[in-house]
Amino acid sequence: MSSHNDSGKETFIVELCEEDHNQQVQKLRGKGLQKACAIAGVKEGDRACLTLFSKQTYQSVSWTFHTYHWGVKRLPSVQEEVEARQKQRSEDVRRENAIVSTWENAKRFSWKDPECEPLAKYFLSRCLKVTDPELVEDLRFSSKISYLNPDGSKNEGCAMIAAIRNSEGKLIAVHKTFLTKDGKKASVETPKKISCLPSNVSLTGCAIRIGKPTKYLAVAEGIETALSVSIATGLPCWSCVNAHLLESVEIPASVEVVFIFADKDRSLVGTRSARALRDRLTQKGTMACIESIEEDIPADSKGIDWNDILKNYGLEAFPLTKL
Repeated sequence: MSSHNDSGKETFIVELCEEDHNQQVQKLRGKGLQKACAIAGVKEGDRACLTLFSKQTYQSVSWTFHTYHWGVKRLPSVQEEVEARQKQRSEDVRRENAIVSTWENAKRFSWKDPECEPLAKYFLSRCLKVTDPELVEDLRFSSKISYLNPDGSKNEGCAMIAAIRNSEGKLIAVHKTFLTKDGKKASVETPKKISCLPSNVSLTGCAIRIGKPTKYLAVAEGIETALSVSIATGLPCWSCVNAHLLESVEIPASVEVVFIFADKDRSLVGTRSARALRDRLTQKGTMACIESIEEDIPADSKGIDWNDILKNYGLEAFPLTKL
């Protein structure tokens, strides 16, 4: 962008160039473009994104006049882009290290370990009497972990830490359920959180692995729901965290049959996600069955899941006997 003196008049010009700035493509000029650049804070030498919103033509017998309406957005300079990429790489490394550190510093759960008592009490409050150590291999406990409040302040507390892994078994993120010392969900705005992800990482296809799959595998949304299914049926049941991730979970090639234990909610989100997963797996040649909850949703609740079934009706209410 530059201004040139042409025949005694100063003309506002925007030069369009190739990315390497060596080859000029086109020149644009006009007061409308000048005004739009000024509003966007674009200065001489800056890179900018130009959008032509409209063009109006006025014509008479002796002349033709055009007006252009532009939108302009200043773009980062090459140096600014380099600095931004370096800053993002540093932040990605920090986040990766934080995920690994949170997982490695958390304790393996044991009913006999006094330090794990808050998690033990939480499990018992949800009727999750886990006796198979394999089911909690990817669930740990942290007795001291920070909770970040919306205003930026931090509280120290304890939490169940769950490993979220991709299809290859690599640790991608950690899921935190913040607890009180007496085994209840912490009274914070968001008691369940997922760690901040590096910019090049996605949770699509990932899951929290409750048990090791055989030719059978069950999947569900929440951790407590997945544990309930495993306890009641003997099936390994992976927690996909939420309905959206349930749709995209990657099932190991060795699995022949997938049981989808769907949440029942008034919005029907859980049902739709279960059907989407079933249809995708069926298209790939994997047998998939949806296990639906028959009980009514309580009047004061938005939904009901299989942990609610376990707590309220017991093991006998589950559709599958132990395999």
